[in-house]
Amino acid sequence: AIEKQLSNLGFETRSYKDLRVAEVNGLRQQMESRLKRNSVLFFYYAGHGVQIDGRNYLLPIDANLSDGDQVPQESLYLGDVLHAIEKMRPKIAVVILDACRDNPFKKNPKNSAGAKQGLARVDPPTSTVVFYATRPGGTAQDGDQDNGVFTKALLQEMVKPAQPLEVVFRRVSTSVFNSTKSEQEPWI
Repeated sequence: AIEKQLSNLGFETRSYKDLRVAEVNGLRQQMESRLKRNSVLFFYYAGHGVQIDGRNYLLPIDANLSDGDQVPQESLYLGDVLHAIEKMRPKIAVVILDACRDNPFKKNPKNSAGAKQGLARVDPPTSTVVFYATRPGGTAQDGDQDNGVFTKALLQEMVKPAQPLEVVFRRVSTSVFNSTKSEQEPWI
């Protein structure tokens, strides 16, 4: 739904659905080769994300969730995404993460020492904004329809013409906060 909306708004899009561990390196390389200096980048991720030792990882669908030590090798490290953005210096980059879920390692004490609930706060490069589906350390609700609560609100705001980014983010945050009865608070 986000890809379709971005295409309708004139963005050139590339979609990766149900990414597998074997495809993560290829995604990193394609992203780095596609980023252009002075462009506008919109990076959107919906799925499972985890924080381990203060680092955020976006998990492929076949990641080994029984062993937290495997996550760095099997996942897309958010730091790699931000580093690629910093290196290519787009005019503006918007990174949206609908990926703050419960820690999948909490049932196994051996694997949970460095794992925390939700995603960690990051310091983005210049001209980059990171918009989380919920506050650092929080979890995001999946919703009861095709899209989660956060993505549903984002889609509703994206269709409104000529809004500053700050207004879109504020409206999405208010909508999510209200619809989840203050349990989920998006964070920039």
